[in-house]
Amino acid sequence: MLPSVEARLIRQFGDLDRAKLALKYELLLRKKNTPSQFFIPNRGQMKAFAVLERKKKPMVTGFLAGNGVGKTCTLVQILTMVGWGAEILNPKHLGAQDFVKKFCFPNKILKVRIVCHADDMKEGGSLYDEIVKSFPRGRYKMSKEGKSHVVIIKCDTGVGFSVRTFDQATEAHAGSNLDLILCNEPMPERLHGENIGRLRDSTLGMLMYFMTPLGVSAWLYDQVVEADDGENTVVVYASIWDNCKEIEGTNGVLA
Repeated sequence: MLPSVEARLIRQFGDLDRAKLALKYELLLRKKNTPSQFFIPNRGQMKAFAVLERKKKPMVTGFLAGNGVGKTCTLVQILTMVGWGAEILNPKHLGAQDFVKKFCFPNKILKVRIVCHADDMKEGGSLYDEIVKSFPRGRYKMSKEGKSHVVIIKCDTGVGFSVRTFDQATEAHAGSNLDLILCNEPMPERLHGENIGRLRDSTLGMLMYFMTPLGVSAWLYDQVVEADDGENTVVVYASIWDNCKEIEGTNGVLA
């Protein structure tokens, strides 16, 4: 495809340098439409994605990392994997994951819930902004439904994600069984049991926490961090250093 595009641009502009510039511009437009095709995980994020590659998936996973590592980005990339599959993923990275081949569209339609602060899903919120930045343009819709105004995200593939918030009543977190629950920062203790109970009939059955270490409350420390047995409960740690290229002398300065 690219050689033909370049040939067309050379015919149009009559100059190779100008053609290369126009080609870069065209690639930039393509990147804006499907940004996940260009996503390369950092080392910390790869630790989280590696959990999805395990033969036996843990029921509870904690991804503990400081600000700047990309916790919310990791959460949204998992949504992208589930919603569209390998079609829009970087073929050298997430697109090559066994998890995508086994559990993501079009092989399966997973039932997924996002749990977060209410402000996270408002315009300008961390989760909202990351979705807008990462999801393929024009291929999803966000709407509010029902009396509780639950946010629903619908992909054009037929895959959907429901959003529950920390301030909702426990009853609002009940409902049908789920396959995957992604929590942006720790939810209140009263909601943990209600959500994890939604996974009881799933062949996948995973609850993943994306949180800063300082945000780990006492109950969550007991039930997740201290409960890490490497099998049913797994905790992954990452730091800002995982963002850095492995070049001596960088002193932690991001590329």
